[in-house]
Amino acid sequence: MSLFEGYERRIAQVNEVCKKYGIGSIEDAKKICDEKGIDPAGIVKDLQPIAFENAAWAYTLGAAIAIKKGNKTAVEAAKSIGEGVLRARLRCRPQEGGAWPWQPRRHAPI
Repeated sequence: MSLFEGYERRIAQVNEVCKKYGIGSIEDAKKICDEKGIDPAGIVKDLQPIAFENAAWAYTLGAAIAIKKGNKTAVEAAKSIGEGVLRARLRCRPQEGGAWPWQPRRHAPI
């Protein structure tokens, strides 16, 4: 049984992200979160009851990345969660210069 929609075509990319952070699999990402008492999938479903399973798993992976990286601030965690969500779900790549799309851009002063 597939864990989420498009599992067969997405799992290689998900596993690539897992490997980068020393996470064995998407299921191991859930275990990492469970050990810390965090339920990202539950939070996603509480906030958006019609959310797809792939969204719940993407946030679970992002949270596991934040835990593995030892993030201490909300900003650090948000970047890690965003990386899990975008890289696992949307095949997103860093923009030129290494910035991720969700990072704020620096604007010239007005």
